[in-house]
Amino acid sequence: MHRIRLASLLTLLCVMVAGCDRGSDVQGMPEGSKPVVDVQAGKAKVTVGGDGVKKIDVGGFKVEYGGAQGTKLPADLPADIPIFAGASVQMQALNSEATSGMIQLQVKSPIDKVGDFYKQQLPKLGWTVTGSLDQGASTNLVGKKNGREIAVSVADGSDGTTTVFIAIKAVAK
Repeated sequence: MHRIRLASLLTLLCVMVAGCDRGSDVQGMPEGSKPVVDVQAGKAKVTVGGDGVKKIDVGGFKVEYGGAQGTKLPADLPADIPIFAGASVQMQALNSEATSGMIQLQVKSPIDKVGDFYKQQLPKLGWTVTGSLDQGASTNLVGKKNGREIAVSVADGSDGTTTVFIAIKAVAK
């Protein structure tokens, strides 16, 4: 039952993220320039930088996406969350401890190579894979480790790229 809920949440987040940025890129401003938008309302703060990166912080839950070069992973991302080498971070939405949330990556490698990487790395990093579904154009894995759950969805992208969605969740004990 938990796997179904986690897979459903991952699918919903993927659909939401895919439609969130249509037509909203900030263009024509040099990297490192001052923010175009910087708004604070209660616990929420929204910043759109000149590089096109959008940052939203609501009470410690942070979302960062966009920009021509993508965004960066947080420095405190747990070491047992595998990230494919050379991946471009398209979006990250994580709580302040980086223990729950979602990461979207874009990889310039074939889906089978990326899927195999996650199939091998999750167990190697101590995750127990509790569910796996390989459909050719997508690979989905669900696992658990020390009170946390992970869902990884690897999908065939456009132009020879592969998209990876990683959802992590701290589970109440």
